[in-house]
Formats: sequence, C-alpha cells, structure tokens
Amino acid sequence: TTWIYNPGSNTWTAGADMPDARYAMGAGYYNGKIYLVGGWRGGVHNQVWEYDPVANTWNTNRAPLPQSRYFAAAAIVNGHLYVAGGQDSNQLLSSDFFDYNIATDTWTWPGTMLHPVRGAGGVNGGGRFWVVGGIDSGGTSIEYTQIYDPATGWTPGPPMQHWRAELGMA
Repeated sequence: TTWIYNPGSNTWTAGADMPDARYAMGAGYYNGKIYLVGGWRGGVHNQVWEYDPVANTWNTNRAPLPQSRYFAAAAIVNGHLYVAGGQDSNQLLSSDFFDYNIATDTWTWPGTMLHPVRGAGGVNGGGRFWVVGGIDSGGTSIEYTQIYDPATGWTPGPPMQHWRAELGMA
C-alpha cells in the first residue's frame, strides 16, 4: 500500500498500490516524483519504480538497475539517482556504485565506493552524495562517511563520532 501524509491536516490517505511489496529499497525524490530502486521480496530485485503523487500512478517501465541490490544507500543529486553498496543476490556486500540519469533513463557504473557497506543512509548534501554509517561484511556497525562528488569522485567524510559529539550525544 502507498500511504500519503498531509502535514496540513495531519491525516493519512491511501494512494495507488505499489506494483509489488518490497522492503530495503533505495529511494529519492526529484522533479515532483518519487523513485524506488531494488529491494527484497522473495529475492533481490533490480526494478526502478517512479511514483507520481499528483497523478497517483506508478511507472514500472524505467531502465532496471544493472545489478540487483537491497539495503543499498541511495539519493538523488542533480537529476541523478545514485545507488551504492547494499547486498547482492548471494547476500554479499558490495562496494559497487551506480548512476541513474533520470532524464535519459540510463545507468552508468562510475566504479566503486571506498568501502562495501549495507544499510547505510544515503543523502544529497551540497550537491554531493553522502553514504553514512551502515554495516560492514562482519556484521559490525560502522561509523564512517563516504562522500561522492560528481566532479572529483569519492572521499572519506567525517566520522559519525564527531557528529555525535557536536550534537551532545557522545
């Protein structure tokens, strides 16, 4: 089920059903539409779904992710849906990184991120794709940040311990 929240009235309404049930999908919002990629339901998937909240419709005809993934970090930066890490169909962690150009409906593989990770957060910060935290191949929570700048590539970011200290959580 697709649920739509209206903050003005503090109410929820049902939207058009998703094409299938999934969890651990990557997601992003761009130009009035929501994009969902990959995920798990009875196996790992590679579909890209586009939801138009105004028309309340799902488009399932987008180019698929080149490799199936779930628990991948994802975010949209300047019209590109970036998908990094996650787990593949063999349950192996990945450091693969994919770039989906929404306008042209095409995928490229710019290479790999600095460290394989699953369950990390993906956000757009300052026109860069930030991959924050997650779990490593040994099942240990990690507290580092990986930042992708489309102009310069990957660099390590500040450790999460630094963020916690600044927020008074350390």
